[in-house]
Amino acid sequence: MSLIFRLFSDSDQSLHLTANEVLYHAGQPAPQVYFVLKGRIAIRVNGQVVESVPAGSIVGEVAMLDNGLHGADAVAETDSVVEPVSIERFKFMVEETPYFAMDVMKAMAERMHQRLTGC
Repeated sequence: MSLIFRLFSDSDQSLHLTANEVLYHAGQPAPQVYFVLKGRIAIRVNGQVVESVPAGSIVGEVAMLDNGLHGADAVAETDSVVEPVSIERFKFMVEETPYFAMDVMKAMAERMHQRLTGC
């Protein structure tokens, strides 16, 4: 079990989404990231799915890290559970739990690899 799952396994802040429920829309502010704990989240641009994000990954990180707006919609493909993490909490977790940062970077690298190679 990855550190991400262990850190949030007992959280009372997790959001439970039903299939097709919107997590966020393009153009909305991004004060937090979301760790996908269960299910899959579709990233949609102009209604087209550009990525399907599995459990163990993170969504909304780019907009949060550059203080911007979401560039896509995030919609639950299946019943899903996500953990919202504010920028302040994210920074604290990186400072206090170095392996957390490594797990986040690993999840982001795996998504980038899948985007580039289709595998």
